[in-house]
Amino acid sequence: MFRKDFSATESIVFGFKALANNWRMLLLYYAVCAFIISIGSMGTLFLASVFPLGGALGLLLLSVPMITFSVGWCKIGLAMVDNKAFSYRDLFAFYNKFVPRIFLINLISGSIFFIIALVIISLGLCVPIYKTFFSIAGCVLCGIVIFYIALRLRFAQYFVIDRDEKSIQSLKSSWNLTKVMSLDLSRYQFLCMLIPTFLDPAIRFADAKVYRFLLEKQQAR
Repeated sequence: MFRKDFSATESIVFGFKALANNWRMLLLYYAVCAFIISIGSMGTLFLASVFPLGGALGLLLLSVPMITFSVGWCKIGLAMVDNKAFSYRDLFAFYNKFVPRIFLINLISGSIFFIIALVIISLGLCVPIYKTFFSIAGCVLCGIVIFYIALRLRFAQYFVIDRDEKSIQSLKSSWNLTKVMSLDLSRYQFLCMLIPTFLDPAIRFADAKVYRFLLEKQQAR
């Protein structure tokens, strides 16, 4: 049963309205991202031509400003939900304390997803009879498991930004925060998956609203 005091649609609409009210910041963000990605891509290609692991190093370096912007949008989203003031500096400030933690969160999450995908799909491919059926079933099962784990870990970076938690602790906090309302949050995450990547800031704002709502419900229990 869906809860009456939570609406996935309203949370996403909040994110889009907040983004529309700050469209100048969004355009500036796009311009800066385009510049960084173009320079970073050329740097990555150059490093890849110099030594074998240069491409990986270039992508790693390119991820730093992207994570920084992600932190900035999350901070602005929390400020909006809390009715606090915010500025352009919140988006472009270098959060040297948070970036390594969120990078580690992404690394751990990505590793978990990769291992799950590798195990489930491999099991499906190794079945000699009805191989095609088991391959398809394995892919579907893999998608469901990854969707569920991504849902449970969705708010880890908010615990880092909002409560200054370490990477591992923030993953545990997000897991505990999302252990209720699984059906509502599943619908919310599915709707977020339909939103194009270039509108990711709207999702950050919506996540901030959902994060605050879940915290309030957790504290009330």
